[in-house]
Amino acid sequence: MQRPMTTFLLALIPVGFLGFFLVYPFVRAILAGVEAGFVEQLRSVLGEKYYWERIGWSLQQATYSSVLSALLGVPAALTLAKYNFPFKRGLMRVLMLPLVTPGIVAAMGILSLVGARGLTGLHLQDTAFLVILGNVFYNQSLIVRFVHAGLMRIPANAVQAAQVLGASRFRVLLRVILPLVLPHLLGAFSLVFLYCFSSFSLALLLGGQKYSTLEVEIYTLTLYQLDLSRAGILVLIQFLITGLAALVYTALQKRTSTTGEFRARVLPAPRGVQWLEVAFWVGLTGVIALAPLLSVFLKSVLGQEGFTWQFYQGILTSDTLKALWNTLRFSVAAMLLSLVVGGLQAVVTFRRASPAVDALSMLPFLVSMVSVSVGYLLAYPGLSGSLTLLIGAYTLLAYPFVTRTVLAGLRTLSPAMVQSARVLGASPIRVWMRVTLPLLKGSIRTGAAFALASAIGEFAATLILQRPEWTTLSTLIYQTLGRPGAQNLGQAAALSSMLLGITYLAFRVLEEDAAGQNSF
Repeated sequence: MQRPMTTFLLALIPVGFLGFFLVYPFVRAILAGVEAGFVEQLRSVLGEKYYWERIGWSLQQATYSSVLSALLGVPAALTLAKYNFPFKRGLMRVLMLPLVTPGIVAAMGILSLVGARGLTGLHLQDTAFLVILGNVFYNQSLIVRFVHAGLMRIPANAVQAAQVLGASRFRVLLRVILPLVLPHLLGAFSLVFLYCFSSFSLALLLGGQKYSTLEVEIYTLTLYQLDLSRAGILVLIQFLITGLAALVYTALQKRTSTTGEFRARVLPAPRGVQWLEVAFWVGLTGVIALAPLLSVFLKSVLGQEGFTWQFYQGILTSDTLKALWNTLRFSVAAMLLSLVVGGLQAVVTFRRASPAVDALSMLPFLVSMVSVSVGYLLAYPGLSGSLTLLIGAYTLLAYPFVTRTVLAGLRTLSPAMVQSARVLGASPIRVWMRVTLPLLKGSIRTGAAFALASAIGEFAATLILQRPEWTTLSTLIYQTLGRPGAQNLGQAAALSSMLLGITYLAFRVLEEDAAGQNSF
């Protein structure tokens, strides 16, 4: 009886946090459309061609981005799973970079590469391809890591048995490898679709008015048109679509957990023409992951007359220092709260072993931060001028990373070690402090690293809930980009490089090597 009661008490903190900072504000945002006459507002929204175009484009860009990410990511994952070659470990590190890059920096990188004044000379500004290119930068590496993890979980004897029985390489791929890795691929595809559909920073900066998504439209209706009723209807429509994608991902994630553990193998080195395959896919993957990031830095040091430090000199102001301080203090506070909320939810999920409890950690991925921030303004008007809601929003974005990594670590612990400690007379608290926590150190650090990186790059909630004294580096970059002139563009690139460097430094300080793990 003591264990269920303890689990119940531990669950009160994460459940209470979700209720206050997610469920109630989100419901309040939807009710904004219902209170004004749900049927009438729904007919009004669905009766306008403009909103159908926004819904259609949101679905299209997410689908196109997911398909293109898969087409580029799956062959690269197959190559990584087949061969061992120099710098392979470094490539896996490179694939982590897009996953922790702040959204506004990614947008700045795409603009620096193929925007109106891009380094390549390709002018893709005001085209649909610009948004898709930004999504592919973010998500191709996600496809590679998911599929590679799935391939490395396939038992080697299954492939060998098929080969012994005379199956050709193509038949082995089609009848053995593909069915086993397909849940990983479809799970990654649904997650990429979810990310692309609910993306805000990339859509806002790269899409413009012509290619604005539902997320951007909700933001515009709320802050500029003050039409909360229509915004509420769009929030509901968006939730139904993201909810379906999340259900697919959750169902597929259960199947991936049955395909075996990650297996370290001795892989052969490429020979002959195989090096061409490795060079092509490694080179292409590296270019996709690094080109936008390198272009941001180059844009920050290249002026009209060549190399210059003038853009960095231009951002050495009190406003930049204040934005840097806000970014660091908000992010660290969110990370610490994420360790508490996310860690407790991981423990409760592990003890209960319930799919419903496990799904709670996916709730922040189901709803957009724009929708939740709008809900904050409606649900807690008395707190709109305090940091409580802003830090809560940061934590809401960050804590699922802690939950997923710590939960994965708990599931890999040997029950025999815990039982041995108890047999030797250790109390439950002593077992946790002396056995469980030391074994979870790597998982906790990885979760904290992802939580801190996501909080540092947070943009949507800060933009909606911001006050002048709360300006962060992300919002300062957005403000600088909104001013005309090459000088402001260069300073925005310098600020982006600063934010990028801080994010990667913080991530590397905390993160331990988790190459090959797939906790999400």
